[in-house]
Amino acid sequence: SDGKELFAYLPRAVATKAPLLALPDYTHLPFVDATPAVEEAQFTADDGATTWKTVLASGMGGGAQGIFALDVTDPDAFDRSKVLFEFTDQDDVDMGNVIGQPKLVRIKQAGAAASAPQYRWYVAVSSGYNNYQADGAASSDGRQALFLLSLDKPAGSAWAEGTNYYKMKVAAPSSTRAAALANPGVAKDVFGNAVLFYAG
Repeated sequence: SDGKELFAYLPRAVATKAPLLALPDYTHLPFVDATPAVEEAQFTADDGATTWKTVLASGMGGGAQGIFALDVTDPDAFDRSKVLFEFTDQDDVDMGNVIGQPKLVRIKQAGAAASAPQYRWYVAVSSGYNNYQADGAASSDGRQALFLLSLDKPAGSAWAEGTNYYKMKVAAPSSTRAAALANPGVAKDVFGNAVLFYAG
């Protein structure tokens, strides 16, 4: 929109740093310095009706250990109801500093009848960097993980592993200081469903 800011969003996980900006001797601190991803995803209402929305998902970079997702379908009408979620190390201690772009993926659900397949949309993101360093909570062994965070989680509901998010951990590193996992690449089938994730 001609370079004009339409809205701003400050994640709760970094909001406590905001007053520091007014200090006369302020020294730079990172806030949100990760690379966001903006993609389309399908949402299903309680009555079964579906709608497509434009979703922005981003890590918080060096500002905090976590990620957030926003509904940016209509930037002119952005308000707090458009915050889909924040997910931080307070929700899962294996979450670290996420730098690169997360991915929005559609996954076919197991157990559905072949004649009536069911799909869910997720933000796929890896645990990033420094999850062994305490930023409110810390991993005990530095093991990294790939997270699948459900886009259909009601905003007021708590995160529950195995229900609205899933985690696949990789082997423990030889040293916690060597622990890091970049955001995943995704291989899809001919229907656009994610079938394989790979990360360095």
